[in-house]
Amino acid sequence: MQAIFLVIVIGRNAELVKLGERLSVRLSGVDGTEFQGFLIQARNASDDAVSGTFFTHQHNYLTCGRGHNNAVTHKSASRKKEIIVDWEPTSGTSGGIRFKATFVQKYDTFWVGVESLPVRVERSVPDPEYPGKPIASDPGTAEVPVGNVDSTARPRPAQTQTPRRPSQDTRPRVPEAGSSRVPPGQEGGRNEAVGKDPIYDGCDASKGCFGSPGECVKDGNCDHMVTWRKKGSRFLFEVQAMTDGYVALGLSMDKKMGDDAVVECMEVDGRIKAYRSWNSASPRKGNKRADDHSGIHNVNGAYVNGIMSCSFELDPIHEQNGVTFDLDKQKYSLFVAAGPVKEDKSNVAYHRNGRIITGSPVALGDFSSSKIFEDRNLIPHEPEVGSSREPQGQDGGRKEDRQNRDPIYDGCQVEKGCFGKTEKCVADGDCSHIVAWRKKGDRFLFELQAKTDGYVAMGLSMDSEMGDDAVVECMEVDGRIKAYRSWNAKVPGKGNTRAEDQSGIYNVKGAYVNGVFYCSFELDPVHEQNGIEFNLDQKEYVVLVAAGYVNEDKSNIGYHSNGRIAAGSPVALASTVELKAYDPILLRLHGAFMLGAWICAASCGMLLARYYKNTWVGSQICGKDLWFVWHRFFMVITWSLTVAGFVLIFVELKGWTYIDIWRNPHSVLGVVTTGLCFIQPFMAIFRPHPGTSKRPIFNWAHWFVGNSAQIIGIVAIFFAVKLQKAELPQWMDWILVAFVAFHGLMHFMLSIHMCWSEGRFKERNDTYAMKEMGVGHNSLYAERKRDAPGSGLRKWMLGIYLLINWLFTALLILIVVLAPAEVTLQKWGLIA
Repeated sequence: MQAIFLVIVIGRNAELVKLGERLSVRLSGVDGTEFQGFLIQARNASDDAVSGTFFTHQHNYLTCGRGHNNAVTHKSASRKKEIIVDWEPTSGTSGGIRFKATFVQKYDTFWVGVESLPVRVERSVPDPEYPGKPIASDPGTAEVPVGNVDSTARPRPAQTQTPRRPSQDTRPRVPEAGSSRVPPGQEGGRNEAVGKDPIYDGCDASKGCFGSPGECVKDGNCDHMVTWRKKGSRFLFEVQAMTDGYVALGLSMDKKMGDDAVVECMEVDGRIKAYRSWNSASPRKGNKRADDHSGIHNVNGAYVNGIMSCSFELDPIHEQNGVTFDLDKQKYSLFVAAGPVKEDKSNVAYHRNGRIITGSPVALGDFSSSKIFEDRNLIPHEPEVGSSREPQGQDGGRKEDRQNRDPIYDGCQVEKGCFGKTEKCVADGDCSHIVAWRKKGDRFLFELQAKTDGYVAMGLSMDSEMGDDAVVECMEVDGRIKAYRSWNAKVPGKGNTRAEDQSGIYNVKGAYVNGVFYCSFELDPVHEQNGIEFNLDQKEYVVLVAAGYVNEDKSNIGYHSNGRIAAGSPVALASTVELKAYDPILLRLHGAFMLGAWICAASCGMLLARYYKNTWVGSQICGKDLWFVWHRFFMVITWSLTVAGFVLIFVELKGWTYIDIWRNPHSVLGVVTTGLCFIQPFMAIFRPHPGTSKRPIFNWAHWFVGNSAQIIGIVAIFFAVKLQKAELPQWMDWILVAFVAFHGLMHFMLSIHMCWSEGRFKERNDTYAMKEMGVGHNSLYAERKRDAPGSGLRKWMLGIYLLINWLFTALLILIVVLAPAEVTLQKWGLIA
């Protein structure tokens, strides 16, 4: 059958694309044939591997295997005549590719493997006039181009290695105001490089090589890389990583960071320098620079296009921290790490730009292809940018193997202000959300960090409530981390609005490693936002931190699904006072009390009143039937918890808080529930005596008010799950649904049982046909001093109901008290 759909590459040159360029691909039907769904990928002609990155705002991205956004599919099943997406080759793409698509014409008719004509991906040819790494003649240092360097300058090439050839612009990529290139894993950072980097030449043949991710050494596109070979009597090492701070090599006896010899390279005063240091096994001691840096020879280096390269030679036998290293005879695990440098260049900081470790010790003198491949068993510890995958056992890279304390915690409450989820997490250096600030010159420097793959944002507020807040949010856009101003409106439904004027944000930097998003930026002390002046020098503000997902077109941020923290009181940002987080204890108690009232107490009390009046007949406490005693007990608890919860929420919110009833009617439903609950005991106090004419009216009114209160109360609990302030997981809805289903099933079973019981009684007691109107069988059971038929089964069902009800109640209260529950469960190691 002839295909009725086409995949066509459009553009002036549809047969050729170079690295860094984009082309457009059109999916359409022949003669206007419509389709409902599609899936498109680019496949290498050589091995059929998925390749490149797609760009679109109208459709959904998919990531298949290695890569990022390397497939696109439909967002809805609406009929389409054609769609157009953009595609860009990544640095691992070369040779020929074809676009392959699947079309869904209707539910049971689809077309698979529809291909485009081949497209050739071409790497740019390097300019032979441009040499590679600048070299310094002094041992231990190397000149590095920094700032605005004349691109025609031709530094003297290294005599000891093949020069690396960057693109014609040899200037470093200085982050523009409001943006910063994303560090590790972003292949877009390599598209500007030309040709295959000479660092890969001779890998596993004339030198050993180790890199990440995956088969990057073979493809020539590693994010982290180290090579080694014997050169005369010494060992020559080359290290390379995407960073603007440092790149370091570690030699270890095992695969854990600690008790390791390190050589780190960084830029100091316009020169690349290499230093010896020692990674202590004690987490608190971290990395300590050595006093003696002898034994490092012929250092060369460069920082080009966001990539730092460094080469140096080491003596085969040398001592570090009292430990002798023999590179000729002993095997060592190799580490490559990259991250920021402390401001005074006195030491390296946490490897925020990634870290990789060989899977087993390596004999540095033996790099035959089979041996190296066998030995290195790569264990990349950092995911690519845009991936939320975290290494197993790493807890987001925040606890295990963190020998170097994250520098965001350095100087907290001494040199800078810090605010995290708890005081303990700041002291321990292990916060799920944190913001740090200090005065830097005339401006304020802010650092934000949170576990998210979307955005991390800081808000400045007059109070601890979200609304009427100045916000700066950081997110990844086109391979760069950017910061934007926005405004949180207090009026429900308006939410967050991005500002038109984005001036006043400076020196934005950021990273995304192991599921942790870091961002730093500077703000003017006096600035205006949404018509309100903010003076960070003179006024106090409540600091908020939030993290969550980003809208698909990156035009705005979404709900803070990855958590939010708010300081408990305003702070003068010019000080370094320790902030305490907003304590939501009253909010949590309100939720717990209402759950206890309407899920537990009301449900149990009303069940007893409806089905157990003819059980325990003759058993009394203080002259009252047993069922009535327990019914009253549960309803008093319901009334007390409801009134207490009502008072607590008004104290917490300092009065009535307006929320659009059509957006979330929780507050209105809560007031109605409380009102109905409040009048119930007073109705009972003034109830007519049994047998009087108005008693049936009371019975129906009492039944109606009680049932209405419970139904509205449970509906209000469902709406509470959607309140931002509650921080409840959406899956709590399913627990509530399960409870409602269980509660309804028990009512159904007990109703059937009651009908059966009354039928049995009627069969046995024909002489009582002339019973008193309105009294029913209850008085007859009482007269005979015995339970209605089926008493044992009713008691057994009550026991089952109470047990399961209390389990539901305990689980729901735990979710409320521990909110955000998912974060707490992750900390406890119960969920990944």
